[in-house]
Amino acid sequence: MKNNFIKTGILLLAFSLFIFSSCTKTNVKHGNKRIIGTWELTSQKSTSLSSGTYNYTFTANTCGYDNFSSSYTHKDSTVTEGTTVHEYYSSINTSDGVTTTDAGDTTYTQNDIFWITFNEDGTCKMKETSKDTDDNGYPDNYDSEYTGYWSWIDSYKEKSGIVFDFTNMSKSSSGTMRLYIQTLDKKQLVFSYTTTYTSSSEYTYFWDYCSDDGTDVYRTRKSNGTGTESGEMSYSKQ
Repeated sequence: MKNNFIKTGILLLAFSLFIFSSCTKTNVKHGNKRIIGTWELTSQKSTSLSSGTYNYTFTANTCGYDNFSSSYTHKDSTVTEGTTVHEYYSSINTSDGVTTTDAGDTTYTQNDIFWITFNEDGTCKMKETSKDTDDNGYPDNYDSEYTGYWSWIDSYKEKSGIVFDFTNMSKSSSGTMRLYIQTLDKKQLVFSYTTTYTSSSEYTYFWDYCSDDGTDVYRTRKSNGTGTESGEMSYSKQ
């Protein structure tokens, strides 16, 4: 259940991230020189909360298929230190008036390295390398890399945060991220963030063939959801 915000997969979503925080101005006095270079993610804390509904409708109910709705609420809190991840999650799901709950508290290891590179010309690069092994002993390795642009979130003088712009990253995706600076010195960079988002979808697909009357049954699923995530990320200069 890896829900950490900064994972590169989130960059493929077309929404903007809004962060509310404060920074220590003394830490970014020489920020323009200090920020240039490559930074590696060393630790992260994040808490996410999401909720939503699903509505299912069938084109025919001759085989006993009745329309129904369901809802969910999920919470996930994660602390990552190096390769060690401690995660607590809980969920509440209700369908046809029946409510089920689920919770877990786990600690596991993941070999996942994430870097951000700031260049003087305003370009930036995010890169992630992940090496995992499943229960069968087969490796599941991947590398991902995205390029874009960065700038100070406010005036050049204040340097309270960073804006990442990936609107030209690909033809099928776009988005911006804003991360506020808590600490920026020669060897350490700390960001904080809070984001909210909404999602919705609708699609229809073949469900079953009803042998009672020869009817093809299709099902339509409509979903709506909202969520929030907040956290803090620490980087070290490479």
